[in-house]
Amino acid sequence: MRKSARWTLAGAALALLAGAMAVPWPFAGPDLNGQIAQQLSAATGLPAQVGARVTFALLPSPQLKFRDVIIGDGDSPVRLEAAQVKGKLRLLPLVAGRFEVSGLHFQSPAIRINSDALAIWTAPPASAVSPFTGAVTIAGGQATVASAGREAEVIDDIDLTMNWRGVSAPSAVGGHGAWRGQQISLSALLGRPGDVLRGRSTTFTLDLKSSFGELKLDGDISIAPRFQLNGAAIASTGDIAALLKWTGYDASLANGVERVRATGNARILNNSLSLSGLALNVNDNLLTGTLTFLRDDGKPSISGTLASKTVSFDPRGTAWSSLLAGHDGSWSRELLPIGILSDLNFDLRLSTNSLRLGQISTTDAALTAMAKDGRIELSLSAARAYGGSMKARMSVLIDNETPRLRGQVQFEKLDAAAFLRDALAATRLAGTAAGDIEFRSHGYSIHEFVANLHGTARTSILKGALAGIDIDRALTQYQKQPLSMPSELRSGRTIFNRASLAGVVENGVLQLTEASGESDTLLMRFGGAVSLPARSLRIDIDAARPQPAQTLAPQTTAAASGVAPQLKLDLNGFWSDPELRLDVEGLISSSEAAAPLLRALKRSNGSPATPANTPANTKTE
Repeated sequence: MRKSARWTLAGAALALLAGAMAVPWPFAGPDLNGQIAQQLSAATGLPAQVGARVTFALLPSPQLKFRDVIIGDGDSPVRLEAAQVKGKLRLLPLVAGRFEVSGLHFQSPAIRINSDALAIWTAPPASAVSPFTGAVTIAGGQATVASAGREAEVIDDIDLTMNWRGVSAPSAVGGHGAWRGQQISLSALLGRPGDVLRGRSTTFTLDLKSSFGELKLDGDISIAPRFQLNGAAIASTGDIAALLKWTGYDASLANGVERVRATGNARILNNSLSLSGLALNVNDNLLTGTLTFLRDDGKPSISGTLASKTVSFDPRGTAWSSLLAGHDGSWSRELLPIGILSDLNFDLRLSTNSLRLGQISTTDAALTAMAKDGRIELSLSAARAYGGSMKARMSVLIDNETPRLRGQVQFEKLDAAAFLRDALAATRLAGTAAGDIEFRSHGYSIHEFVANLHGTARTSILKGALAGIDIDRALTQYQKQPLSMPSELRSGRTIFNRASLAGVVENGVLQLTEASGESDTLLMRFGGAVSLPARSLRIDIDAARPQPAQTLAPQTTAAASGVAPQLKLDLNGFWSDPELRLDVEGLISSSEAAAPLLRALKRSNGSPATPANTPANTKTE
């Protein structure tokens, strides 16, 4: 035989041998299957079984392919089922006739995690040491997390790689999956996996990322006798509404909140999360303190104590703006998301050096927010504001009936001009105010709460002024020339030493029951009503010169106090621009020349008709 032919035959033989070594050859036998199952059980600490069909290939690297693999049973906290698993084999043990797996690849496994069983799981014996080391990969897996009384959570498209170097060596995990429609990626490092399997704690780090936030943990973890993780935590999100929606809560809970970042020491149990040494940044407001999240009987609870140097929240330009006011400036008719709070319990306390809500500013404020069994209570127990102090309390009861509101506001030594400017954009009243307001209402929107408002209001103002009208000068002009009132009546200021106001609110309308003001040269009485739903007012003003030794009386008009009114004015219209009118009949009656003509006109008509009032900026002759 020629030499070239021999080389050709040798090459063909080698090719046939290589092909034969690369082709999977079927193996059968309970010893091999049992050996593989034993290695899987030793590696996981859970019972394992392998189907009867096993194939072996030597090239390109020694590997086994086995089917119908089940790890865990009905009582195990974790159960994995895979129709196909590939295992890499170590070469030296293979030469000695032993099969030792050095890597596992699970194709499309179904994983079921029972969190209730995990909480009471008994660790395997310490003597069960796994000989397995290598990489474990999962491709296209699906995990179901189940617990009694809760809807099962499903994580799809799991691609995961774990570098398993033994029970006493660090194990790294990295991968991604789809959870509630959101792509989640994670990387983690477990210090000593064997300690976790045996009910002890070990070091643990985790980095969890998604499109709307990131979570980092660095501490110790244990899963028996119950799950527990302690360590430093960092969590951040730039879209808190999307995060709430993803976790199953109403996104409207985050109205006005966008960016949140929290750092602190975390303690995570099966149904609770505690954060101490917390630094919480909400829309650039930094708060420090403690928070605890607890899920009990399916209802989440939040409790905590926080402190901050500055807290600022402006509902304008947020989702809250449409809930508070309509596009035309009227009270909003949109339904308030009150009902969602009935499914949440919370007890939160906040103290801050500076609190700003919209345009309203306070200092040294202490706030409490509580909700339990459908009852919500908000209180401002103490705050310095506008040169004085104020406190408020409000409660909302949510049950099968229409939501009901009750509240009380008290204030002392308040700079009325600054407060009304910031709270209502009103600039006409100044002085030092004190008083209290009590109210109750019911409804589903701001408009309904305002329209159904009932209560009482009482206030007093010292050393004040009413801008836009000079009643003192008008009264002087009126006494001299009643029919020649100054056209500039709606300019200047009316100064008073003290004023008082009391009223009753019914169906959103404030009826003045006692209102007066006085200075050294002026005595005023007010009557009428203010409509909160219509944002309008109708106020009657009687002005007179005080008589010697006369003091303010509780009556609503100067005439009732024994002093004949010398000037009558009417203030009517919307809050933004009310119209001031003069009592024309009073002007004519006070004129010696015109009064007889008015009386003659009444006699000729046979009626005590009263001429219509004339706007104050119209000159009467």
